[in-house]
Amino acid sequence: MPKSSSLRPITPTPAATENHPLRTCKIISVPKLVANATKPQFSLGDEGAELLSFFRAASFAQDQSSQEEGSPMSSPPNVVEATPPASGPAPVWSELQQDLLVGIFSQLELPDLVYAGAVCMPWRLSYLAVRRFGLCSPNQSPYLVYSSGDRDTNTATLHNLSTDKKYHCSLPDPPFRSRYIIGASHGWLVTNDEQCNLHLLNPVTRDQICLPPARTMTGLSPCFTRDGILSGYYIDNLYLKYKRNIPRDPPVFYETEFARLHLYKKAILTADPSRGDFTVLLMHRPAEHLSFVRSGDTKWTWINANEHCRLYEDFFYNEDDRLFYAIQGMGEIHTIDLSGPSLVVNVIFKPVSSVVVDTRYIIRASWGDILYVFRNYGSLPPEVLRELDIEESEEDDFEVDEIVVHKVDFAKQKIRKMKHLRDHALFIGFNRTFMLHTKDFPNLRPNCVYISDDNTSSIFCSPLSGRKLSCLNLGDGTLTDMWFSDSLLHWPPPIWFRPSC
Repeated sequence: MPKSSSLRPITPTPAATENHPLRTCKIISVPKLVANATKPQFSLGDEGAELLSFFRAASFAQDQSSQEEGSPMSSPPNVVEATPPASGPAPVWSELQQDLLVGIFSQLELPDLVYAGAVCMPWRLSYLAVRRFGLCSPNQSPYLVYSSGDRDTNTATLHNLSTDKKYHCSLPDPPFRSRYIIGASHGWLVTNDEQCNLHLLNPVTRDQICLPPARTMTGLSPCFTRDGILSGYYIDNLYLKYKRNIPRDPPVFYETEFARLHLYKKAILTADPSRGDFTVLLMHRPAEHLSFVRSGDTKWTWINANEHCRLYEDFFYNEDDRLFYAIQGMGEIHTIDLSGPSLVVNVIFKPVSSVVVDTRYIIRASWGDILYVFRNYGSLPPEVLRELDIEESEEDDFEVDEIVVHKVDFAKQKIRKMKHLRDHALFIGFNRTFMLHTKDFPNLRPNCVYISDDNTSSIFCSPLSGRKLSCLNLGDGTLTDMWFSDSLLHWPPPIWFRPSC
């Protein structure tokens, strides 16, 4: 059974929260807190390295021996009673130098860091310093985020895939179980509420940002009852705005509960909002268009550079060239530049298929290649199988949740099928597609794809039905269903996640 604890985020002192833009849910412009600052450098030395090994062995978040399974933490984790790392008098932990503590804390897993910040005031100050200067370890474990049936509606469960431990986070309204999660990147979830409005939510720190309301999106018009209560939205077919000679169909009305299921498909962030300016890129229906909002904007901006800016399936942001890379349903890849006064969309890879099929993902691998991932929810026509380099002998087996990973050769405008990921694990779903080297996370399987259910058509038709979680071995093609907990609920749809502080 996985170990469980209740992760209670640390609320900074009033001095630390003064003028903090993330404490209330508003449409805000997040200031560049440390964007131009130089991060302090810390050297642990022999003593610090020894203490770090001790703290990791003590494992603050695992000390649950005196508590019931999953019960709230009533006091900071007990590290004082642990055996000291060296001979001699037991150290007084509260008197350790702050620079040493900051150096140690900056290398901890985030749950351990949060627990360490609850031990005493000096440790709390060091914890806040790590957060303030953005010194949290970037090597955080992957989690599955879901709602658990044995918890209340405001609690999210974070299940660590590397350690098999569970943490329960109490979150602000709207209730977590009422949200629809359509994105996860830079330690934040992108959720939408029952009114169809989008929020950014950090489940560890409990910070929340309300994005501009849905009514500010192009082609979306709210409808109200006589009592002024929102009843739903009229959704226009944006694609037909380009077709002047084709009769326009009237906008389609969706009641509020169905509008959010139909409208949103995926969203990512360019950066951690707590660190400075950021942009949210949103994929939405009809026709899988893209819209974006920058920190400080009060409305969504539709990307309509030309009539081909539609039918997108996935995207990522490249910090090196400050471009978004987006893949369409037929495999065409675009770069999108939002950094200038006007947006620029360029085609950098031609379509690989003559038809739009299911879902495609795109990611920049840690070694620099652009990978193109095809995911199938059902059987495909033979001509599409041939285009994707799937052997005829495999056609009968190419059923639900089959994955094909390709390397993109931009020079030759071709894709090449891959059988391994250089000992990395790949995570796909509503989250920003990401990879991790399995040497850093021993319980992850190398050269495997971890799959969560992001089939929005299925979710629209049956939002409360079971959501499939599985792992595909690219080497031998075996697909294994993953089990996490009997109490795992299927709404909101579970999502892969990497935390940040």
